[in-house]
Amino acid sequence: MIVITFKPEAEPSVASRISPQDAVALGCLMLRSCTLRETVNIEVANMALMVEGGKRSLGWFTMMRVGKPHVIARLDATSIRDLGRCIHNQYLRAIEATGDGPERSIFVRKVAYRHGVA
Repeated sequence: MIVITFKPEAEPSVASRISPQDAVALGCLMLRSCTLRETVNIEVANMALMVEGGKRSLGWFTMMRVGKPHVIARLDATSIRDLGRCIHNQYLRAIEATGDGPERSIFVRKVAYRHGVA
């Protein structure tokens, strides 16, 4: 399993575990965000990702609790690709395609977020 954690500045962190197959789907969508022509939605486990296509693409990464949005992170084009690359790298490590072993943690990037969406 691959763990993705949101760490809002003033709120407790929220984590979600996803399968390697779900991780590769998320990572590929994020890496291709600037070449998309339309808005694309994907839902895996208790997460949802919506990505607007184009060079200035935006993404909204949502973690759900009890079927409702709990934390939403808004990502700009660079953040979407960077996070997609990290998720894809974790997928490669999970299937043992690389010999370095799993990283204990990947980088943290500031994103706009909204907590407690009803």
